[in-house]
Amino acid sequence: MKPLLLIMGLLISENALSQSVLSQVANLKGKVKKNEYFTEREFMDSTGNVLFTISFDKDDAIENNPMGFAIIANKFDAKGNVVEKKFLDKNERLFRTEGTGPAIERFSYDNRSNLVETSYYDEKNNLISGRFALIVAKHDSKGNTIEEQFFNANRQLADGISILKYKYDLNNNRIEEKRFYKNGQPVSYERENLASTISYKYDDKARIVEKSFYKDNGELVDGDAIVRYNYDIIPPNDIPSIYNNNNTEWAEEVRLDKNRIQIKRYLVPMPKTQKLRK
Repeated sequence: MKPLLLIMGLLISENALSQSVLSQVANLKGKVKKNEYFTEREFMDSTGNVLFTISFDKDDAIENNPMGFAIIANKFDAKGNVVEKKFLDKNERLFRTEGTGPAIERFSYDNRSNLVETSYYDEKNNLISGRFALIVAKHDSKGNTIEEQFFNANRQLADGISILKYKYDLNNNRIEEKRFYKNGQPVSYERENLASTISYKYDDKARIVEKSFYKDNGELVDGDAIVRYNYDIIPPNDIPSIYNNNNTEWAEEVRLDKNRIQIKRYLVPMPKTQKLRK
């Protein structure tokens, strides 16, 4: 019976624009998520796939959230991977997030469910204009993303940073990110004012404890060159509920210049699972 319900779920999400969303979620299991800004409800099929995420106002009517959309409609493959995500406003019309972002996101996977392609579309189902319309990823045998290539709407490598390459330690923690132009040359710090290489260090709990930023000549960048995190702190009492959950912990963030002199110091929320993989 479960496969039948899953198929029904796929049919529901495929018809998201042709029938009322409320009529589709009437018999689906829901989960409420609240924060200071709006209330969200996730509606799932029998396997736990979230088919719809809907924002409601205080009167329990569908309302656009601060980002401008009210509904996220998802479609899944037989393995439970999200293959499509549509953003709709409260009138159930396709909506481009932040005005220039995608109205539709589509995802493709290899036979191990590694994400290999992400594409972004406007409300007319065309690849969005701008630098990044399509992202193609490569993975190692452990499923770690080792390379990402960024393409424009013409399916050509984008201008500026268009290739990222990653390295990992034996625990599958990402320890290095390198940035390249479409011709394969490292990103120029003088031209972009961006690091060419970022290195990461972790503690025994797989939490990031240090990030270092390097120019294409191997020297530390100017300004914030090293960022360190200290997790042995007492969190603030007035934590916003959006951060007050089991997936977040607080850390002291210390930023240093290339001479390792402290520049800034912050208290920041950090995800407990910090593996930089996919």
